[in-house]
Amino acid sequence: MAIEGECALHIKNGKVFSSIAFRKDKKSYLVNIKDKEIIETQFDSVDISSN
Repeated sequence: MAIEGECALHIKNGKVFSSIAFRKDKKSYLVNIKDKEIIETQFDSVDISSN
């Protein structure tokens, strides 16, 4: 997993439920490697920033 600054993951029942962004355009990702290629899959995100 990769979590940008000003962002957090909401875990529910042991699984990622959503990404919480405290600033605009901040995100969290599931990161995998397949055939020597890095694959980032963005988690659903809730923006709670005021900007």
